[in-house]
Amino acid sequence: MLKGAAASALYGSRAANGVVLITTKGGLSGSHVQGVRVNLTSRYGWENIIKPPVQRKYGEGINGEYYDGETKKTYYVWGPRLDTTDIPTYDQFDEFFRTGQNWENSFSIQGSGDKGTYFASYSNLNQQGTAPKNTLDRHNLMARFTTKLSNRLSLDAKMGYIRTSNDRINEGNDLESVMWTILCGPITYNFKPAVDENGNQRLYRTLSRNNPYWLVDNVLSTDLRDRFTPNIGVDYKFNSWLNLTSRIGVDYYTDLSKYHENIGTIGANPTGRIDQTNRTFRELNSDVMLNFNKNVSNDFNISAMIGNNINDRFYDFRRVNGTDMIIPGFYDLSNATSYSPSEGATEKRTVSIYGQGTFSWKSTLFLNVTGRNDWSSTLPKSNNSYFYPSVSLSYIFTEMFKIPETILPYGKLRLSFAQVGNDPPAYATKTSNIRANPGDGQRGNIDFPFQGYGSYLESNIMGNPDLKPELTSEAELGLELRFINNRAGIDLSLYSKKSTNQIFPAPVASSTGFVQKVINAGEITNKGIELMVDLTPVKYRDFTWNIKINYSRNKNEVVRLTEGVESIRLAGFTSPGIFIREKTPYGVIWGTKYVRNDKGQVVVDDDPESDLYGFPLIEDNLGPIGVVTPDWLGG
Repeated sequence: MLKGAAASALYGSRAANGVVLITTKGGLSGSHVQGVRVNLTSRYGWENIIKPPVQRKYGEGINGEYYDGETKKTYYVWGPRLDTTDIPTYDQFDEFFRTGQNWENSFSIQGSGDKGTYFASYSNLNQQGTAPKNTLDRHNLMARFTTKLSNRLSLDAKMGYIRTSNDRINEGNDLESVMWTILCGPITYNFKPAVDENGNQRLYRTLSRNNPYWLVDNVLSTDLRDRFTPNIGVDYKFNSWLNLTSRIGVDYYTDLSKYHENIGTIGANPTGRIDQTNRTFRELNSDVMLNFNKNVSNDFNISAMIGNNINDRFYDFRRVNGTDMIIPGFYDLSNATSYSPSEGATEKRTVSIYGQGTFSWKSTLFLNVTGRNDWSSTLPKSNNSYFYPSVSLSYIFTEMFKIPETILPYGKLRLSFAQVGNDPPAYATKTSNIRANPGDGQRGNIDFPFQGYGSYLESNIMGNPDLKPELTSEAELGLELRFINNRAGIDLSLYSKKSTNQIFPAPVASSTGFVQKVINAGEITNKGIELMVDLTPVKYRDFTWNIKINYSRNKNEVVRLTEGVESIRLAGFTSPGIFIREKTPYGVIWGTKYVRNDKGQVVVDDDPESDLYGFPLIEDNLGPIGVVTPDWLGG
């Protein structure tokens, strides 16, 4: 885990928020030369949902009158008090959800010979989710071998293949979501069976919700993905302190997704819908590095590296949306009578040169310097090059001052400053044309061509041919200490980070013909602390007990946006919504606020003549009611 800009700056623009390095297993080496090892592993696990609290005091109905959901329907749950009646109740969560289960089995074999090593593995994960029909099945094959082609030249080759199939029902905020009905359904209504004697949905209210068991049987998403990850590396040693490494890898997958809604599903497509999408993704990553590592004297060591990286990402999709099905329950595109096709592709390429130098003195004082220059295809040609450096200094003071190991065996101070650049998404420098697809976010969209008419519009987001790269600068101060024969330790970091020239779509006057424009604007600061405590309270013969405690706190602020822009909505609605606003934390929740007195207590309307008598009073203006980021994190 590479945290902080100084640790991750060398890895390019995608490392602006840190790096996770994953090293795959290799064959046996060292004392296991010409050995063979076989591993078999099997795991089983289970899970249950955490049920949200729901009111269980009143049944379905209005003003105390009971509605049974069959002969009388309503969405109100102000019926009779259930402790005064014998009306049966149902636990919708216990009846609908199940105990999720997962099984994982793996097999691997590894070994080595005089000039190489090998490793091969197969694993299978089978998961049954807590919701009906939610399943996942994944097969993972991986092989790796290394060999010495000569005393100077060695080869490392890997190949991975993953096949994943996934079935899932709808979630979220739409009429085809089971959660909407289960969360809101009255506990006095039994959702089973899903259909009546005529085959129609059973509903406790008028036609604006679906029976969850109907959805399980008639609405489903399926995905099938095949993923290949070949990788090959070559290393050539010129001598004991200079070597050249070259590696190239590909991440390639194809994905077939299919979604269907049967005839009779309440929502945007009551006559049925079949949606099929084929996706292709390819990422090519190539690195060539010249590495230098030499002891200049007994006290002084220099290690350096210079390299080149080429990263190319390509994504393509083909989609067909078919509606107005002929035969219920037959989910084939040929069963639709109205079709809406679409396709799209994006490609992005970054070419980079980077370098690193580390200078150490007496294994006590370390200076590390990095620099990277990127050329991005998503920036304007006149401004597509950007450079960002880092420098860090660390001092292991316990090497200089001989402190008894029983007291302080290890102590290090570190100080760093780094910058990380970032580029915009593909095609943000141009205004594109898009197919018209009007909708209200609730009842679906109109897909063109519509009744024989096609429609294309200029996007309401204006591109910007003058975009510049984003830049994040960070300073960090750290302290590492180990105590009592390494039985206790702390790792403390203080940091301050500033991001400028951020790229995002900002609101513009509608008189321009656009709603937003992609711009460089904004300045966001982050300041915080990270603390890790490591303890070994018990260490006796072959038994050791370790405790790791971590704590972090971050304070961020949107210092400024851009001229004429007061806020930018990230999610939600006008009220409540999640916004970027100046002089507030990133992701402030904006909405209606209660009127409070000087003691901070909510003020209640005390006018008996008022329609709001007994209800909390609400301020006329919207304001901040929370933030999406936690005050602190720990574990």
